[in-house]
Amino acid sequence: MDPEEFGTSAFESRVHERVAVDLPVDVTLAGYGHPLSARTRDLSAGGLCLATESPIAVGDIRSVRIHLENGSSVEVDAEGKRQTVPAAERSVLTSVQFVRVEEARRKQLQGLVEDRSAKLAEFLSRSELEGIRPDEAMGLTGVTRLRNVPTRTHLYHQGAQESGTCTSLYVVSTGEIALDVRLGRGGNRTMALAKLGPGAIFGGLSLVADVPMLESAWAEYDASLIEISAGAFRYLRIARPLLAQAMSEAAVRRHADRLQALFRRL
Repeated sequence: MDPEEFGTSAFESRVHERVAVDLPVDVTLAGYGHPLSARTRDLSAGGLCLATESPIAVGDIRSVRIHLENGSSVEVDAEGKRQTVPAAERSVLTSVQFVRVEEARRKQLQGLVEDRSAKLAEFLSRSELEGIRPDEAMGLTGVTRLRNVPTRTHLYHQGAQESGTCTSLYVVSTGEIALDVRLGRGGNRTMALAKLGPGAIFGGLSLVADVPMLESAWAEYDASLIEISAGAFRYLRIARPLLAQAMSEAAVRRHADRLQALFRRL
């Protein structure tokens, strides 16, 4: 489910909590003789978000088989809902809803989501989102999704303000993100601002203040990011205001720390 499509009402109306997770999936399509390979971006007991290299016929989706790390798999009847191509990605995302789910299968899916949520909450509580307790991080996992950024691909550029990728807060899960700034008249001088690895946070400034991005962000190497979109943040400000405030403070603090380090080098 593409975060740019989500408003506050979308999060409030969810029946099942989702969690950002990357797992291989086989997708069965009507009229195709073999399954299509895909990856999950998020998962709930009621559906998932698929990432594929090219568009698929949303109306032809019949079932999905999710492959787990322990070698087992979960197969569920499903139907496609919508499809989008996010900025800064080379994948097509398709929203899928599970249908005719047996109670035993539903419990299996719910257990998988809860296990993933606990692991993600532990990771987030040890990240640069300082001041967020593990129990608060559990409340955050339900509004996250994965965003993959290929090597040398820009997520956003300095000065951007309204595109989807510059209105989110990110936590690096794997890979490395580079931040740099343009200086001088006409921005003819570029300086490295930071190299960010797992656990580092960046972006999110536009969630706190109506200002353009102060830096450019791009993937030094293939990176996987935990994304909290603008829609998710608006929901948190209503449902979990103290958590939203802690996230805002962490984002501003990291921006300030990096700019201060830059000023010392000038």
